[in-house]
Amino acid sequence: MHKINRSFISGIYVFLDKILKTSKTRFVAVSSDEKTKIASVLEVDNSKIYLVHNGIDFKSPNYTDRINREELYQLEKRFSIVKDDFVILYPALFLEAKGHLNFFRTFLENKLSLKSQIKILLAGDGPLRAEIRAMVEQLPFKDQVFFLGFTEQIDTYFQMAHAIILPSQNEAFGYVLLEAMAHKKMNFATN
Repeated sequence: MHKINRSFISGIYVFLDKILKTSKTRFVAVSSDEKTKIASVLEVDNSKIYLVHNGIDFKSPNYTDRINREELYQLEKRFSIVKDDFVILYPALFLEAKGHLNFFRTFLENKLSLKSQIKILLAGDGPLRAEIRAMVEQLPFKDQVFFLGFTEQIDTYFQMAHAIILPSQNEAFGYVLLEAMAHKKMNFATN
């Protein structure tokens, strides 16, 4: 393995620093705190940093009370969901930080089960899909956990769910929780 000269690396940093300060590069911050950090750490003039708050438009048709009853009926049929079932939606990429492995490992290690009326819908995909699926297969309630994959029907799943969970190990901004609130659903999160 080649050793890289430290002065060469320092030169790259100085070069990039000059480019950032003199170029037409613009930055987007999603909070005032982030804007302050960009300005101080990168020594960027505030005029080059745009503040765009994370948020949702509660007037969007996705968050209104309109329900596609036929679509809901088909999904309930697909997952054998009946009137007394409690549906939990876990919308997250299958990444370490999103906590799927810890979540299901807790059930395995503590020999926990779920009431048969509880259904868990995993909306997402990612590099840990096979590992998560293998762990779910070991659960006594494996038939109550459904892998939806990546879906563009997420608003329908929000409407179908009674609760949203996001047991992430770390989360920059839990946008899913805002969506859950917009859909008037209770949510549970860790961080």
